[in-house]
Amino acid sequence: MNWYIKGKVVEKNFPFVVVENNGIGYRLRVSLNSLTSLSDSLKEVLIYTYLSLKNEEFEIFGFSSEQERDIFLKLIEIPKIGPKTALSIFNTFSVEQFEAAISQHDSSMIAKAKNVSKKLAESIILEFSQKIEFERNGVSKTVYDALKSLGFNEKDIIPVMKDVLKEIKNQDNVEEIIKEILKRLG
Repeated sequence: MNWYIKGKVVEKNFPFVVVENNGIGYRLRVSLNSLTSLSDSLKEVLIYTYLSLKNEEFEIFGFSSEQERDIFLKLIEIPKIGPKTALSIFNTFSVEQFEAAISQHDSSMIAKAKNVSKKLAESIILEFSQKIEFERNGVSKTVYDALKSLGFNEKDIIPVMKDVLKEIKNQDNVEEIIKEILKRLG
């Protein structure tokens, strides 16, 4: 799977940009945030990507930062959020504004994005609150990353991990925590 593309932006026509790399023009769907952050000069840029296959059609989504792409990837894992809806969030908010809305549990703010209802915004907050909690905590992050690398789905990991972390006595023993979670997932 492609992860980024490096080349020159030869065309900007929202919501698309064309990036030329080795004589080939790649058409990327981008957010308004990403579009405005790309320079107008023909100097080389790095755009992080996600390749979507839906109904036998390919589409490449482009992001000006890894952080925007990573949030996008987490958003499309939430039921009822497809790539275009996830991208619409970044047409409305910067990454920092989105993260602030999540941390403040401000569903009405998130619901300002196109195709995002108040109920869907609440689902987004619920999903992200749990993920952010694990990603910022040292031992939890290590355990979480290990389980993800083993191929487990976040929706399976998070509830089991929360239970195990509540019950286990030695919160610093990564190996013990992983073993207990694997028993319950297995």
